[in-house]
Formats: sequence, structure tokens, C-alpha cells
Amino acid sequence: MIEFREVSIKKENFELKDISLEIKPNECFAILGPSGAGKSTLIKALLGLQKPHSGKIFYKNKDITNLEVQKRGFAYVPQNLALFPHLKVEENLLFNKKLKDNYFKELIEVANIKHLLKRYPNTLSGGERQRVALVRALLTKSKVLILDEPFSALDISLKKELWFFVDKLKKRFGITLILITHNLDEAYFLSDSIAIIKDGKIIQQDSKDNIFNNPKCLEVARYLGMKNIFAIEPLDKDKFKIKSSNLIYTSQNELKSNISYIIIKESDIKFTTPNSPNAIKGEYEILEFIDYNIVIFTTPLIDRALEIKIDKNEKVTNYISLNSKKFIYVTSCN
Repeated sequence: MIEFREVSIKKENFELKDISLEIKPNECFAILGPSGAGKSTLIKALLGLQKPHSGKIFYKNKDITNLEVQKRGFAYVPQNLALFPHLKVEENLLFNKKLKDNYFKELIEVANIKHLLKRYPNTLSGGERQRVALVRALLTKSKVLILDEPFSALDISLKKELWFFVDKLKKRFGITLILITHNLDEAYFLSDSIAIIKDGKIIQQDSKDNIFNNPKCLEVARYLGMKNIFAIEPLDKDKFKIKSSNLIYTSQNELKSNISYIIIKESDIKFTTPNSPNAIKGEYEILEFIDYNIVIFTTPLIDRALEIKIDKNEKVTNYISLNSKKFIYVTSCN
């Protein structure tokens, strides 16, 4: 297990503040957040490249806060991959090594790069370079692999191929994977747990399903690209109305005092008929994309349009219904 206990780091005008998190063995832990949020600073502290001003970092219950970089034993693949251009692939892999042991041969086989060993990095495709960099990192026999946005420059089809490959490596060799990424699909596919960082603070840390389906605050929801977020006005302990509208709903539970927004998931907006209970009348515009459509639905009852992603063949009408039982209730993280 890797554990951060109230770690703070001050850098000029930026501060990583009281970071506490746990990364379990053999899981993929994704760290998400906007640029400048503190993701790379957090990883540098784990690698030993940045010393915390306060707090402790533990690995296998051992305090490694002040341990030298080379003694931590973590494998690391930076965004630029850091392959040596003047060395052939095999020389890159065996840098600081003398023998091709069985582990070397197994990794080469799993990564399918045996045919690349005599080539130079600049003759490889982006995906091939990624595989070589991953194998080189794992040849340290570390059980912790840290990836700092390694796939950001690749096209989506190649990214998906490498997601499968990394997941295969993780399961085959029992690796704990720490992933920094901006790609939400990448985080969801690979991760078990996620921490979202904003302005040097963790604003939510949870399982990936809870992060994506139950964001705890407005900033997380917006970072995840959620639409249809509305401010609400409490009317009673379990009743509220959507601000700037006449729509009143009853919560399934008593509203907490700090709840100030609802999120209406696209899956809980249904096109219906005038005679349906609680039907809301409006106008719509359809934006067509390759695999799906987006419906922009406007109604005088709400001051902002609803955005609804639908299948290409789904029927659209001038009436919608909202499944209020599945509203997500959030507050502000600030």
C-alpha cells in the first residue's frame, strides 16, 4: 500500500495542501484534474523528486518521505517516454542491465516487440515507442508503475490498443498502477479508484463508479463534463424548486443544508407524450454527430436549455419527463 498522510508542498505561488490518500496493492489509481492542479507535483513527491514541507509518505508501511529516489524502487514512464535516441531498442531496455533473464523474455513476448529490438526509437511508431518505454520501466521488476499522461499525443484507436495492453500488464504481473491523465475514458477503463485534484486539494477520492455516477460537488461534476446542472431553492426539508423556474420536486431523503444544486442525468430525461404525468412541453433542436445526436431542449419552465445525448434512431418529441428519483444532489467543493 502507498499512503500519503497530510502531505503539503509549497512552490512559489502554488501549494499542494494536506493531501491524504491510499493506493491499494494491485489496483490502478488514477489522478485527475485540470492543468496546474498539482498532479505532477504529487507524483514527484512520491518519486522522491520533490520533498514535502509537511506530512509523510509511506510504502508498505515504511516511511519513505526522505528516502533517496533510487531506493524507492518505483517504475516511471514520463510523458516524453525518455528513450535514448542513440541506442537501439534492445540497448534501451538493457541499459544498466547485463543479462536477458526469463522475465526479460516474458515481457518482450507479452509486449510483442521482439522484432523491434535492433531498431532505433526514431524509426518506431508512437505505439511501438510506448510499448518499449513500458517494458523498460517494468524491467526494474518494480511492482509500482507510475504513468504520467503517456498516451496524450496518440490518436484514439492507438490509445485504446495501449489501454488494453497496460491492463494486461497490470493483471499479468500483479502491478500497482498510478496513472495521471486528462482523458476520462482512459481513467474509467483502467482505474479502480480515482482522486480528483483542484487548486492543490483533493476534492473527491472514491471508486471510479462513485466518481462518475455520484460526484459529491459541483466542481467534480463540471470537471467530468456533466450537463444539466441546476441551482435549487429549498422549500421544505424534502421539497425544493429549480431556481428561475416553477418546477417543484420532492427529494427521496431530507435535504442537507449545504445542498444547492441538482444534476439531471441524460439517462433520466425521457421524451414522452402530452398525456404523460408531469410532462414538460418545449422546443428542440437536434445536433447530429457520427454515432449519436445531441438534443437541445428549451422550455419556458426552465431558464436554461437541457442537453440530451441520444441514439441516432431515438424518437424525439416536444415533451419530456424527468426522473426526479434519480437526481444527483451536490454542493460546492469550496
